[in-house]
This record gives sequence, structure tokens and C-alpha cells, in this order.
Amino acid sequence: MAKRRMENGSDTPPTGLQVTAEMPPKLAYTIQEFCEAVGLSKGMIYKEIRAERLKIKKVGARTLVPIEAAQAWMKL
Repeated sequence: MAKRRMENGSDTPPTGLQVTAEMPPKLAYTIQEFCEAVGLSKGMIYKEIRAERLKIKKVGARTLVPIEAAQAWMKL
């Protein structure tokens, strides 16, 4: 099965997480997934959240980083 081509011209998303043709792209990342994608610790990510530089969504006890918020944060 063919891989999808990303906007940046590569076969992998810019976050470093692999997306296959069978799997739709994620709309949000868990804190752990986001940490792995950007190479920062949970502590550093939570500092960014407290400083209101990284927007999150709470779903029950889960904390999610919407893809739009992740992209906006990367542009800071």
C-alpha cells in the first residue's frame, strides 16, 4: 500500500509520528506522544502549558494537544 505524501514533501509527518494509509491522521496528541514527537520532557511541556504558550484540551482526566495547537506552538 502506498504511503501518503505530506505537505513538506516527505513520507512522514513533521512531528515524527508515523501515519500509514490505513490510519487517519491524528487530530490531537496525548502529552506523552507530543513529548516524544518534539523531544522534550513532560515537565517542559507542562511549563509551556502553564505559561499558556501551548493550548490543550481536557477530556475527562486526559490532556490532549490538538494538532492546530501543536503547529502554532512550533511557530513560536
